[in-house]
Amino acid sequence: MTKAEFCKSLGWSLPIAWYDLTGICSILGQETIAKVELAQDRFAGEFEGFQVSIVNKKTGLVDSKYFRFDDYLDRARRKDPSSSEPTGKCYYAYGSSTFFGWRIAEPANTSPFTNAVEDYIAEFQVT
Repeated sequence: MTKAEFCKSLGWSLPIAWYDLTGICSILGQETIAKVELAQDRFAGEFEGFQVSIVNKKTGLVDSKYFRFDDYLDRARRKDPSSSEPTGKCYYAYGSSTFFGWRIAEPANTSPFTNAVEDYIAEFQVT
């Protein structure tokens, strides 16, 4: 799975165009965009969530928020419940030269996470 395929696989309802680890979605016509980026953790190749930025093309950054997978995905309802890590981390994406996908645990349902991101973006779509 490629990085862009992983990002697309989360089940977004917004029309996000993915370019590697970065997704772009137009809001408020063409003047403002939501930039959705898979954010790297302190360890190389590990991604614990998405950094979402609302950017006005004329005036720059409007707002930004970090969405961590573990904050929105249910630890009890995962495809591999026996998986865990000593650090307490449950969900994160991992990428190497040959693999990109979920590491430690795979969520059974990603909609709580994607809904939170999309609800945040929707706050800026009101004219």
